[in-house]
Amino acid sequence: MNKFELKPVYCWLIVLTVIGACKEPPAQPASQPQPAEKATLIDTASPSPGAPENKQRPAPIRESAVRDLFSDWLKSQNEGDFQQYAALYAQRFDGIKRAGRKTFRYDRKGWLEDREKMFKKKMTVAADDLKIQAGTVTARVSFIQTWSNGRFSDKGPKVLQLFLENGNLRIFNEEMLQSDMAKRKGKIKPPEFLDSFYLTTDDNYAVLGNMSASTGPGDITHTGGYIAIKSLHPQEGQSAFRMYVAGGIWVGYADGSVENTQITDIVGLAKNVFHFGVPQMWAEENYTAAQEGVDIWTWASTNDNLYYAAKLPPKNIPAIWAARNLGKEIKVFQPFKPTSTERTAVLSALLSTPESQVLQTQFEKGGQSGNWHEYEERSIVIKGFADGTHNRFIYAQVSAGRGCGDFYGTVYRFFNIATGVPTDLGAPTEDDFFLSSFVDSYAPDAAIDLDGDEFPEFVGKEKLMYKSGNTWYVHELRIPWGDCPC
Repeated sequence: MNKFELKPVYCWLIVLTVIGACKEPPAQPASQPQPAEKATLIDTASPSPGAPENKQRPAPIRESAVRDLFSDWLKSQNEGDFQQYAALYAQRFDGIKRAGRKTFRYDRKGWLEDREKMFKKKMTVAADDLKIQAGTVTARVSFIQTWSNGRFSDKGPKVLQLFLENGNLRIFNEEMLQSDMAKRKGKIKPPEFLDSFYLTTDDNYAVLGNMSASTGPGDITHTGGYIAIKSLHPQEGQSAFRMYVAGGIWVGYADGSVENTQITDIVGLAKNVFHFGVPQMWAEENYTAAQEGVDIWTWASTNDNLYYAAKLPPKNIPAIWAARNLGKEIKVFQPFKPTSTERTAVLSALLSTPESQVLQTQFEKGGQSGNWHEYEERSIVIKGFADGTHNRFIYAQVSAGRGCGDFYGTVYRFFNIATGVPTDLGAPTEDDFFLSSFVDSYAPDAAIDLDGDEFPEFVGKEKLMYKSGNTWYVHELRIPWGDCPC
């Protein structure tokens, strides 16, 4: 079983409204208090091994400085000092708050407005299992947070990401990875087909399963984008081969074609989306691909997102999914272009939903006139998948606005249109009022029947969406996002 993220999601439509900008922030008021710097921020020790010849690699941020900031962060909350707390956050900030299964995302202004309300009542914040990873531009703090204010309490893993802003260490990203408000009644039992199904990334790799950060030595290199690849010791590579791909794998492509592929190359793979300052530093300091790869690999290891991956044969069409060849072909729903009548029908159904009406109300409250779905930067996505008989499925999405300080809204649904009249199938969502449009996407690139029930499982970017009863589930790669999306 692949150790990816598995979560239930519910048949509601996403509603996105105004998102605060995170580019070109206003200057920080001079009166804002600055936390005391208790330790030198930069470690001036000798350069790390492998630095570019004749050029000293930038020294890492001191771990002691990170600990001081984290101590101030805890203390300010437990003592109710909101001004001290606010001063710890960078002007370009991106925060994710979770409470149970609800998720909200904020820029700096929205985050502090939300947090200021919490400071009006005594709260207790504790941190366990503290881990610090300090780099040359950014630092990462991970821990288990326990939060309580008497009426509400939760516990779960949290990550703070720090960088130097005008010479001061500040928090540029904060995320509560999971919020447990009460004991769960039981874990969701994943379907058996996930044991032999593999997601792909960057069109070139089938991600097979998690690998340990403690695996043996091997050459690491940055291959482009956000990916680092590590060569495996032959014995480790053969073990992974036997576990995941012996006998070959099916590889599905964007045009609906499927090929039985023999895998010859198993590698280690790491993927992160860094803060924008990291690639800038790489360029300024003339990092080699190997040095960049080590940075990516090191950060990925702290997030537990190192994977075994199969290098797929090069092809001009993107690879969307892969599955172990167990001697039985996988049914594929072929992509098709919906007719104008079908497009009109699903768009009418989509824009008639209560969620679309909520967007219209919020659009008008923001001082806009007309229809929200006809606003600037309008985008319509219509995708169809059919099995050649009576099953015809359509995904529809309408988005409008720019976000990041301006209005932004999106609604989307899956429909069955076999009878000519759209039947609403719902869509996966997590009450996530930001990620699903700006960073994440549920738009499918392929539809396949993995369990033989004639209802497709939909494959999107680095995720599989499937339905059980009235509940949608998402099986996905968890790729850490450390940059500002605006």
